[in-house]
Amino acid sequence: MQAGTVHIPTLAVQGDFARLLDDPTLLDDPLLGETVPAALLDAYRTSASANPQIEGWLAWQRTLMAPNLAAVATLAASGVPMLAGTDGGNFGVFQGYSVHRELELLVDAGLSPWAALRAGTTEAARFLNRRWGVERGDEATLLVLDGSPVEDIANTKRVHAVVQRGVVVDREALRSWR
Repeated sequence: MQAGTVHIPTLAVQGDFARLLDDPTLLDDPLLGETVPAALLDAYRTSASANPQIEGWLAWQRTLMAPNLAAVATLAASGVPMLAGTDGGNFGVFQGYSVHRELELLVDAGLSPWAALRAGTTEAARFLNRRWGVERGDEATLLVLDGSPVEDIANTKRVHAVVQRGVVVDREALRSWR
């Protein structure tokens, strides 16, 4: 980041639509079920025979999954800071949830769980020139988890509580769409 160079791989947008179609059990993730309406998840489940107009795009995703992971590994090994991003709003990318997928994919690319966590937290804060942490004057936005993401990066999906700017978020109220 010294030279201002960072990389935001957006691995989820580069391959998760194809992954969901190839393995619909990915749609059974408990956090995904908590954050995405069942009707939308059902639409993904029933689109197993994808529209022929997007078959080329799906083939492209399938072809580039491994090279994308390898490119991220090479850049990270060269010292290029990674930032977690998803390009939310695209097929196969879900607001909020796909950040967790991005962290998993960064680890699949060879980053340590610590490096993946930094990509979504401290590195992002530095890039945006924002104070992070829980000291007086810090933003104090954080997740409280029911498992260590250092032991298994998928534990970022085991959300116990969300604190936004020092206030515990009422997650149930956010699910009023159910």
